[in-house]
Amino acid sequence: MWHDLKYALRMLRRSPGFTVVAILTLALGIGANSAIFSVTSSVLLSSLPVAEAWRLMQVQTADRNNPNNLTAISLPNFEDLRAQNHVFSGMVATVAATVTLSGRGDPLPLPVQLATANYFDTLGVKAARGRTFLPDEDRIVGGNPVAVLSHAMWVDHFGADPAIVGRTINLNLSPFTVIGVTPPEFKGIVTVGNPEIIWIPMSMHSQALSGTIETNFNNRRLRTFRIFGRLNPGSSLEAADAEMKVIAARLEKQYPFENNGHTLAVSPLSDAYMAGVGARNQLAAAALALSAVAGVVLLIACFNLANILMARASRRAREMSIRAALGAENSRLIRQLLTENLLIALCGGAGGFLTAIWGRQALWSLRPPFLPGNAVDLRLDPKMVVFTAAATLVTGLVFGLMPALRASSADLNEILKSGSRGNTAHTGAGLRGALVISQFALTVIALAGAGLFIRSMQSAQRIDPGFETRKLFSFGVDLASLRWTADRGIAFQNALLDRVRSIPGVEAAALASSAPFATGVSRTILKQGQESEAHALGIGMAVNHVSPGYFDTLRIPLRAGRFVTELDRADTVKVVVINEAVANLFWPGEDAVGKKLYYLSDPVIRQVIGVVGNTVVLNFGETPRPVLYIPLTQNYQPYVAIDVRAKGAPEPVLAAALAEVQRMNGSIAPLAARTIQQQIGEGLWAPRIGAALFGIFGLLGLLLAAVGIYGVMAYMVNERTNEIGIRMALGARPGTVLAMVILQSLRLALTGVGLGLAGAFLLARSTRALLFQISPTDPVTFASVGFILLAVAAAAGCVSGLRAARLDPLLALREVG
Repeated sequence: MWHDLKYALRMLRRSPGFTVVAILTLALGIGANSAIFSVTSSVLLSSLPVAEAWRLMQVQTADRNNPNNLTAISLPNFEDLRAQNHVFSGMVATVAATVTLSGRGDPLPLPVQLATANYFDTLGVKAARGRTFLPDEDRIVGGNPVAVLSHAMWVDHFGADPAIVGRTINLNLSPFTVIGVTPPEFKGIVTVGNPEIIWIPMSMHSQALSGTIETNFNNRRLRTFRIFGRLNPGSSLEAADAEMKVIAARLEKQYPFENNGHTLAVSPLSDAYMAGVGARNQLAAAALALSAVAGVVLLIACFNLANILMARASRRAREMSIRAALGAENSRLIRQLLTENLLIALCGGAGGFLTAIWGRQALWSLRPPFLPGNAVDLRLDPKMVVFTAAATLVTGLVFGLMPALRASSADLNEILKSGSRGNTAHTGAGLRGALVISQFALTVIALAGAGLFIRSMQSAQRIDPGFETRKLFSFGVDLASLRWTADRGIAFQNALLDRVRSIPGVEAAALASSAPFATGVSRTILKQGQESEAHALGIGMAVNHVSPGYFDTLRIPLRAGRFVTELDRADTVKVVVINEAVANLFWPGEDAVGKKLYYLSDPVIRQVIGVVGNTVVLNFGETPRPVLYIPLTQNYQPYVAIDVRAKGAPEPVLAAALAEVQRMNGSIAPLAARTIQQQIGEGLWAPRIGAALFGIFGLLGLLLAAVGIYGVMAYMVNERTNEIGIRMALGARPGTVLAMVILQSLRLALTGVGLGLAGAFLLARSTRALLFQISPTDPVTFASVGFILLAVAAAAGCVSGLRAARLDPLLALREVG
């Protein structure tokens, strides 16, 4: 074995160009796959760092008519579930919020989790410093001002202060005592998400929440609390689900107004462990598709190397035959060639490991916008080392075994008689052609993925959001943390709006309770007279409270009636502007202006004064959502978004507006400040990342395929030099020879493209969830990919064909003679 290794090293040193190209090719292929595996493993395969995580179950509200429509649970329903169930040893309620940390320089918005006091005990998490909540620390409303910090929060915002336990911090201007810090690996009930968290008891909701959530905190219809529990020993998911459904039926009968048509569903908490609604399924689909295309590129690289090695083996055929004639067994020759190939793979694997360490950071930099940079731990882990080693071994066998078997099975007599190649080139031509066909088929799959995402990006960018997005920006101001009265809050909001409008470069500005591309608050709406109908449950609609000038600022078109004006005051008739989706739901084919509607469980009747165009509320490509626009002057909201349209570039105007907020009140931390174009870019993360990554891998595959078919055609021309010379001596024109080589190249490519299109057609369906209004079998994409690959094959054949057309027939005949 040592002799084989020394001989392999000597042979590779004799061909430095081949060795470097082979190692680099493998390093890129293996490194890309290892990097993707590392990120995918960290994002999708991690488990909660708690004891017996498999016993943790989430409980959600389910629509009885549509079981897949899952929502959160109201706090009163949770309290009944906790009191009546026998399957959970503990049940926990949590709700997320944002608070303002003050007293430590500039005010800073930070995420908090309000949780029932048994949160940490149910999870089985002990504090790394101090303690967690005591059992009675959520029983007195406003009476438990204590906080537990995550390790990342402690390090990043409190400088890892060793004396943090016992210190007082100000959250929304309310003092809280820090009682503990969690272990470094714990970031709540998510494995992928912001690790900077503050936990406070649920009893402190008045200090952390505001608006509709706080007003309706104990409303059984407010389904906004996330619920999970730990199964008792011996209990199962099925038993828990069955009991929850029994209790749900009981609550529906007891509280029909709030619970009609709803049941409960239990599932493992791990099914929803990723921060971001619906994010896990999208990321899983993206990771699967990306892993597939990276694997395709690695296979292309393997086939390319196999072709090169087969050509190299043909040149070494005489050497192998002489060694066989001297008594070397076939197994010995195979072992020698396989040792050389595995040595190349080993070097490529080492390079791939180094590439993966860098590549996973580069890959993570393209993450979706809802995941912060520290959302996962990308430290080196044993799984990545094992994966890289396995990929290296498999790769070495894939590209190395075939050439080794071919070289060792050459016809000894034929090679010795011919003096060099014998008929090995002829017998290997079919195999090399098959490898080129495979390369082209795999490249079609990679390029088709890239093309679909590029087309998806183009399609998404053409979608009309219903308002003018250019030169527009938005930021939020939450006055709830200041605990002001409504009159003082209204005065501040109006003064801020006037100051922003006076900034040079501002064209228009308005206030709204929901920023563009945010759902905001949803309420159940009924039209007047619907209460007399059987099963009048109403329809859930987004509600946005807006100031006069809102529609002009965003340039949302008026379809009928009028906009909100200064005349719509608290002491005038309650009015509402609706979008076309509402009009079509409640009054199809009728004039909606003058009609009346109201909130479920709210007696206030609102008269429709205008109908405006539909806008994208949350996601591009969504079905138009019904939206109500309530005059902000008739319903004060402590949180507002300031929407501003600039005359020119919005970025400098945004900076000036934020500075104005600080000048007016240094205790306010502006929230979610960004241009709408930035927000659109973040919303299109799936096609943007897909186009970038699939494009990179697709172009790499195309390059390898082009090199592969050129190498094969050049080798075939070299092997057929005598034949081509004879043809030309007998009268064949150079153009005929050129056409012959190009046609041979196109035949190989056409077969590969045909097979690849069939494979891409089947595999593209897995990307449907990531595409915007583009079919996964988009004919433009598939036709373009086929044309590009055939053009590349023609170009590669042309280069080799020109070389063949320039052959000197006399030299060829002299070699034959």
